[in-house]
Amino acid sequence: MFVCTGGHRISTTQYPNENEFNLLSQAAAERAIAEVGQSLHAFCDALAEGLDSANAWIQSEWGENLVHSDRDTMIANVANELIMRHVIEDAPACVRCPECGRFYIQRQVYENSYDGFVPEAAAQS
Repeated sequence: MFVCTGGHRISTTQYPNENEFNLLSQAAAERAIAEVGQSLHAFCDALAEGLDSANAWIQSEWGENLVHSDRDTMIANVANELIMRHVIEDAPACVRCPECGRFYIQRQVYENSYDGFVPEAAAQS
């Protein structure tokens, strides 16, 4: 639960949530795309050698928790984890109040500290 300075409660417990997202600069997006691409290439090389090689690659990246015998599940999990690692985890969180439109942008990733921004139309009235 997040309470905006306008006094509105913003649910942050449901998933997926239309009021929560991450901000990614163009430079960060370009880095993330390159990193995901490199990692996917390495994973595909390992997968081409067989499930054992792919699982060894997965284990070296994340440990035992993603190792699978089902190829399709393995591919989906690896893609998801790579996106989370390179795109979402390092991007500041942003919360938007659906009532008043205020935005709260995380000051530092992994810290519960936000800067608030009021839409111009609301600030002028």
